Amino acid sequence: PAEGEGGRGGLQVVGFVKRGIQEQAFTSVTLELDGYEGEYLALPLCFHQFDSTEPRRYVACAHSNAPVLLQPTQIGHAELAAALAEVAAEHGEQKVLGGVVFVTTWKDEAGAVIMVENASPSAYMHVTIDCEGSTGILSSRSVPP
Repeated sequence: PAEGEGGRGGLQVVGFVKRGIQEQAFTSVTLELDGYEGEYLALPLCFHQFDSTEPRRYVACAHSNAPVLLQPTQIGHAELAAALAEVAAEHGEQKVLGGVVFVTTWKDEAGAVIMVENASPSAYMHVTIDCEGSTGILSSRSVPP
């Protein structure tokens, strides 16, 4: 995600790697520079490492004709959830329930992301998802804040 307009929490996704069941993934993204400074945040969404306190394992490489600083940054669950929600909203299918609840489903070979958003400050709806027979379930309601 990049700082800027749009997206959730003021960030927007400028590139992502297609999810899959593989040991490694690769992407190449051209990052625009407005003026003399720009900040981008690479978020490796490695769910098999989600509950681990160890840093995520990935390699970042930058090619530039100007000086570039790459450094590890601590991020919380909220930033990871916001990035995943942004990608799911962009690539998933959205349905509206009761005019106020949006259910976004993004399915691929690595599994499914199901996101439920309530767009009303006064209405509510109970949504139940049957995950019987599923493995590797991760709910935002069970992730520490």
